[in-house]
Amino acid sequence: MHAAAHRRQHAHKRRLPRRRRHIVVNPMTHTAVVACACTPTRGLRVRRCMRGVTLIELVITLAIAAMLMLVGVPLTAGWIDGSRQMHVRAQATEAVAQARALALRNPGALPAGTTGGVARLELVVDDDRRRLQVRVRNADGSWRTAPEWQAELPAHRDMALKSTGIGGFADLASFRADGNLFSCVAFDSHGHRTDAPGCALVTQERIAIGAGNQALEYVELL
Repeated sequence: MHAAAHRRQHAHKRRLPRRRRHIVVNPMTHTAVVACACTPTRGLRVRRCMRGVTLIELVITLAIAAMLMLVGVPLTAGWIDGSRQMHVRAQATEAVAQARALALRNPGALPAGTTGGVARLELVVDDDRRRLQVRVRNADGSWRTAPEWQAELPAHRDMALKSTGIGGFADLASFRADGNLFSCVAFDSHGHRTDAPGCALVTQERIAIGAGNQALEYVELL
C-alpha cells in the first residue's frame, strides 16, 4: 500500500502542465506575438510564459534585411538589363535575316539596281513602345504599308540601338556620346546592304545594343 502511494506521488510530481497558445497584440506597436499560458494541473502552481521578440533581435533582423536588399537590388537590376539586352539582340538578328531573305525574294520583281533597295528593316518608335519591322516594295516602287515581319522590343528606360562600323565602340562612354541612332537598313535584290535615305550607310556594318551598364552587344548587318 505504501509503495502504491509512493508511485502515485512520484508520477504526480513528474506531470507537466498543459499549454494553450493564443495571440497577444501589443497596443503600442500593433504587433502580434505568440503567447502561451500554462494551465495548472492538480497540485501545481499557476505559471505563465510570454514568448516574443526583443528590441535588439528586431533591430538585428532589420539590419540584416537591409544589407541583403543593398546587395540584392543591384544584382537583380543587372540581371534584368542583361536578359532584356540579349532578348533584343536575338530579335534584331532575326530581323536582319528576315529582311535579307525578303530582299532576295524581291516580291515586287524590281531591278537589281533599284535605288533605296527592295526591302528594309526599320525600328519604329511609338511613345515608349518600340518594334522592329520589315517592309518590301511593290512593283511600282512604293513601299508596302503593312510589314511582312515585326517583333515588339521589351520596354527599357535605358536601352539604345545605334549604327556603327565594324570596329564598334571603345566603351560605354563613347557609345552614349554617339548620336547615330539606328533607324533602318536597306537591302538590294542580291541581299546586299545598300544606301537609302535616313537609313544606315553601307559603311555602318553593325548594330550596337546598350542596356544600362551592361557590356555592349552587337548584331551584324551581313
